[in-house]
Amino acid sequence: MKFLSFILLGVMSTFNCLGQEVIIKNFEEKLSDLQARTNPRTDRNGNPCALVKVVLPVLEGATFEGWVIETKHIPGEYQVYVPEGTKKIKLRHPSIMPTEIDFPFPLVGKHTYQVTALLPQKTNSQTVVHIVTNVKNAQITIGDKSYDTENGEFNIPLDKGTHDYTLTTNVEGFNEHVGSFFVKGDDVIENIAPIYLPTSEKRILTLRYEKNTKLKIDGKEVSKLKDDMIQLPAGLHKIDASIGDGDSWKKSVTVDLTYQDQILDISLRGSLRMTYPANAEFRIIPEDGALKPSNTKVKTGERVFLLGNYKIEVSKKNYSKSISAISIGVGDDVDNYRIEVSGKGDDYYWGSNGRKKDYNKAYKEYKKLADSGDDIAQFRLGCLLLDKSSNIYDESEAMVNLKKSAAQNNSDAIMSLAELSDNPEEAFMYYSKAANLGNSLAQCNIGSMYLNGIGTSVDYKEALSRFLIAANDHQENALRNIGDIYYYGLGVPRNVELARNYYSQAIFEGDVLAMENDANMNYENGEQEKAVETLLSLNLDKLSDRSLTNLGNYYYNKHDYTSAVNYLERVNNLDKGNGKTIADLADKMYVDDKIKALSFYEKSVGLGFEYVTAFRRLGNYYLKKDKRKAYDFLAKAVALNDPEANCFLGYYYEQESNYGMAVEYYKKAVTLGYNKAYAYLGTLYKNGNGVEKSDEMAVKCWEIAAMADSQLAIKNLIKYYKYKHNQAEVDRWSKRLK
Repeated sequence: MKFLSFILLGVMSTFNCLGQEVIIKNFEEKLSDLQARTNPRTDRNGNPCALVKVVLPVLEGATFEGWVIETKHIPGEYQVYVPEGTKKIKLRHPSIMPTEIDFPFPLVGKHTYQVTALLPQKTNSQTVVHIVTNVKNAQITIGDKSYDTENGEFNIPLDKGTHDYTLTTNVEGFNEHVGSFFVKGDDVIENIAPIYLPTSEKRILTLRYEKNTKLKIDGKEVSKLKDDMIQLPAGLHKIDASIGDGDSWKKSVTVDLTYQDQILDISLRGSLRMTYPANAEFRIIPEDGALKPSNTKVKTGERVFLLGNYKIEVSKKNYSKSISAISIGVGDDVDNYRIEVSGKGDDYYWGSNGRKKDYNKAYKEYKKLADSGDDIAQFRLGCLLLDKSSNIYDESEAMVNLKKSAAQNNSDAIMSLAELSDNPEEAFMYYSKAANLGNSLAQCNIGSMYLNGIGTSVDYKEALSRFLIAANDHQENALRNIGDIYYYGLGVPRNVELARNYYSQAIFEGDVLAMENDANMNYENGEQEKAVETLLSLNLDKLSDRSLTNLGNYYYNKHDYTSAVNYLERVNNLDKGNGKTIADLADKMYVDDKIKALSFYEKSVGLGFEYVTAFRRLGNYYLKKDKRKAYDFLAKAVALNDPEANCFLGYYYEQESNYGMAVEYYKKAVTLGYNKAYAYLGTLYKNGNGVEKSDEMAVKCWEIAAMADSQLAIKNLIKYYKYKHNQAEVDRWSKRLK
């Protein structure tokens, strides 16, 4: 069987005030087009942009919104530069409806892409019908017009009302099909019921299922299949499987045999993978009609297939029997089901089973079994001796017992030795041993060590391999790390969608860091609002530098500078690309909060941002606190020909009694237009420091500075004229005093 489905897209145009809607199609990456590399543009952080060439032959004066850096129009084409990570832009023009152009993945900097925007040729009463069929090389005839397709899709402008059609194809096995559909006159998407085409072709379906499974194919019961195979007509088929009294467990699957034979696993059993103590007796007991276990002799860490309710018993000499119950439904997969046993030592350690907590008695019970070679007792004795809340803390004896337990392949003891080790190479060795024993957390830790080069060399391929093993046991850390590997392209091609998939799995397992990483990925790929909403729901005190930086930049771009400062000041290690943002925030804070502003200036220059205002203000601030720092900052500002910085550097030399250099920099400041420097130069003339002493020159310098509103110069003039008993001049200059 074969189906044909029609989708009526709301691409109707009545040429009203909203104008026509545009059809967006044929998005592709132009690998041979190097324009984005040879004629690059950069975003505000200096990162290379992606170039999108929008083929739009009939419209001039169109604009693009979203993350758009620059737009250039040439006949028939718009060249739109956007930052790396952009996922969509909006096309606007007075004659069309605003149209979103969504990209199938975040765009990459220095890459060139092309997309076509088409204006449908329609009459006032027409709509474009989007017809989809998975019959390739098809032809559809509607009225007296025929339309061809090579990909199974048609876009046909049609009047409202009923239309008859004839569908033909050269695909072997399909006959001509005649039918009709109705075109509505409103903006809707309508799915016409599937239409099946007859075919004479047959396919082979191979089924995998448990013994005693009842099978139905397309509603009809089938007896036992020969070699589990059945021949069916090409097309879609519904398979139903059930098992147990009254068909207790059921499963339905639709299989597509249109083009090829298929193998379908329709088994209903779920699975259980558990760990239990070594040398213990283990039993799985079916209850209430449950299926028999696939294996009654299951080793710790192995998977057993079950369906129904079970009682699990574990017995070990010198320990109480452990009894637990579990229910496994259709398709359930339970991992890391851990079964423990307990003894008298545990009762005294925890104060359970009617025994009072008593560390000394716990020690005696553990010690007795540990000395007899019991690996569990050796491990738990080691833990007791490392418990600083007990009165018998003894690290040396603890390590002896943990190593004895580890020598018997006790995974818990091996993990403890790894975590207690100060030697990365030794920790790597212990984690490797635990991983080889099936410990998924150890696999995850080994993956992290390969990822970061701790205790071993960096090996992204091996890290991914280890994380994938741990991920099979639903280790959330492993799932998150796999997401990181694909997002950053560590040893593999960068794949944002795969990263998103693994982050989602980790979030499902309860990993908060994965939620944070997923939010940051969304932020960096154009979904800022969604990302910020998630980040704001997390604990602020635990957010990473990356999250704080993204939040800071978000609010900076929204012109909410108070919030931007709140987040960015919490960042320990800012990225160099944020230097300009930090300096700009410092400028905005300088009047109201000079100390915080200066701390931001210092962060910006620490990021390598060459900003003369930051150098000057920091240099001036440190003149009275740290002369070495003051000189370093002022020298950088002077190198950029800053007038005020020259004055401040002159003051630095004056304080060092190097009057010759002071005079030189004061004069340079004046030459660059900073007349307030005359206030300091006048004092040197008054005192004869570095220049010939001259009251006349001092007064001239002060007057020039005073006219530039130097309060220091005005005060010097008032003081000078008071000494000269010239009240008129005192009154004159006092009027300028603030």
